[in-house]
Amino acid sequence: MLLKKINDVIFKVSGVISTILLAGIVSLTFAQAVTRYFIHYSITWATEVCVYMLIWMIFLSCSMGYRAGKICSLTLLVDRLPSRFQAALVIVAQLCMIAFFALTFVGNLEIIRLAWNKVSSILAFPLKYEYGAWSAVAVIMTLYAVEKIFDSMQSLLGKEGSL
Repeated sequence: MLLKKINDVIFKVSGVISTILLAGIVSLTFAQAVTRYFIHYSITWATEVCVYMLIWMIFLSCSMGYRAGKICSLTLLVDRLPSRFQAALVIVAQLCMIAFFALTFVGNLEIIRLAWNKVSSILAFPLKYEYGAWSAVAVIMTLYAVEKIFDSMQSLLGKEGSL
């Protein structure tokens, strides 16, 4: 399935980017601490860059956890249902998630629009890239949700032969 291959690539790229961002955050924070305490110089832009990297890293990592099924969920009742009903509930849950992603994506577009020409206080970095993180990840998570729906539909079809 093409969507699965696309999502595999997105997942791997998200992992690489998250790893690079984490390494950048750790390195920059370490450098900030060393320069502040040993050289008595503060890297003024370090905190701002770390915040931007942290925002993107968290959102990308959350999308990876969502696809891998590592996001916390309550499955006490669902696990006791027959697999056919479990698959149907997965479809309903993923449709709800897609609706959530779509609503927050649209809502975030207004925030991006308001921040379009605004820049950060220290680096004069365009804030639209900071606020655009959620919109980008909402699209990624929507693709993951669609993949889960297809998988659940195949599970239903495989067990019953038809929807």
